[in-house]
Amino acid sequence: MNDVIVRNRPASPPTCIYCRSTTNPFTREHAVNQAFGKFKMNDATDFVLKNIVCQQCNQFFGDTIDLVLGRDSAAAILRYKFGLKSPAKTQELNYKRVALKFRVVGPFEGAYFELGSDVGGMNLVPVFPPQIGMRWKISSKTKWLLESQISGDTFAEYRAAKAGTVEMLILGPTEADRNRVANKVRDAGIQITNQRDIAGHTQAKDEILTEVTTQLDADILRALAKIAFNYVACVHGADFMLRPDFDELRNYIRYGASSQIPLVILGAGGILTGEPSRLKFTDGHLITFEWNETGRGLMARVSLFNDAKYHVLFCRDYSGIWSDDLVCGHHFDIETGDIDPLFSVSTICIPGVTPGRPPFKS
Repeated sequence: MNDVIVRNRPASPPTCIYCRSTTNPFTREHAVNQAFGKFKMNDATDFVLKNIVCQQCNQFFGDTIDLVLGRDSAAAILRYKFGLKSPAKTQELNYKRVALKFRVVGPFEGAYFELGSDVGGMNLVPVFPPQIGMRWKISSKTKWLLESQISGDTFAEYRAAKAGTVEMLILGPTEADRNRVANKVRDAGIQITNQRDIAGHTQAKDEILTEVTTQLDADILRALAKIAFNYVACVHGADFMLRPDFDELRNYIRYGASSQIPLVILGAGGILTGEPSRLKFTDGHLITFEWNETGRGLMARVSLFNDAKYHVLFCRDYSGIWSDDLVCGHHFDIETGDIDPLFSVSTICIPGVTPGRPPFKS
């Protein structure tokens, strides 16, 4: 593959690549949301769309799917891990679609926690939301329930328990929180004979082994597809993106329109060639655009923080001229802000060529 020329040119006349409006005012739109870093190539190319996305669409994305991806997803948690967001701003996180659990051996193992900050707002600390842990003393496994999950049916198996056979651990950031949880347990018919309270904060540590679970709903998947769509618009221009081949994906991103097959799926394996499954070459973002497995359609792969990899189907049958020049990929370095092109693995075996950039699997 030859070096990619980032065109980032608007259509003539300027047309929004999402709603196709030619009359709405236009604004700047970043290929990768600024919530996940600020980037620029060595030649000052900034991967920002100009006169390509209208203000109305930009505002809609910022108020909906972009907000969800930045504040209520696994990627949102990684923003804090890699220092793209200050610990002092952890109150902006939502936990409707993402849950964090301790995987540290000890009394908190399996407990839910949220991200907080120390007094100075400089370091992340775990904060326990109101919850209860139930454990049969003959077992080493604790069943944790958030306050919102507590109901009468929750404790059916414990109601007939003999005294001293069940241990309950109630957690919460304040005494009032813990007392409220305890009262809900009593209202459910469980007698508490020896309540054990533990404060909501623990000491900050460099790393805490954590289990992250995410609900991948349409908002998150559409936000990831939008990143891919913007990226391809930056590389190939608005005229290319306005092709009817991409209408199904366009309408899914902008309006949540349904499709016959999933347009965004969680993919297996990595993007970079030769990257071990348990060792990452980079924590930066990776985006590629390439032919799909049939060789007739086009797809993108998006991996924020080189973590989960998502496949975005642009079209099943491309009606334009088939060319390997459509294939491209870039690495967005979250530490330096640099954007570096990737090259297709198919170019590695060209005689006399010594690849100087990381390859991606195509």
